[in-house]
Amino acid sequence: MNVAIIGLGNIGYYYDRNFENKYFSLSKSFNASSFFNFTVAIEINKKVRDDFKKRYPHIKVYENISILKEKKIDLVVINTPTSKHY
Repeated sequence: MNVAIIGLGNIGYYYDRNFENKYFSLSKSFNASSFFNFTVAIEINKKVRDDFKKRYPHIKVYENISILKEKKIDLVVINTPTSKHY
C-alpha cells in the first residue's frame, strides 16, 4: 500500500529528531512497516524538506500536493493543522 504524508511537523517527522527513541513519528512508523510503502512526503518548509531528505533519502519529498496527481498513492495522511485542511 503506497503512502503519502502531507506535513512533516512533530508527529509527521520531527519526533524522530527531537525525541530519538522515545516516540515514533508517522514517517518512522511507515518507513519501518513491511505493509506500507512510504513513497511520498509533502512539506512546504524547505528547511524541513532538506532535513527530511538527509534522514530518508529514499523517500521523495515535495513542496506541494500537485505531485499526488502523478503518483499511485493508496493512502494519504494529512498531518497538518486543521485550519490548513481543505
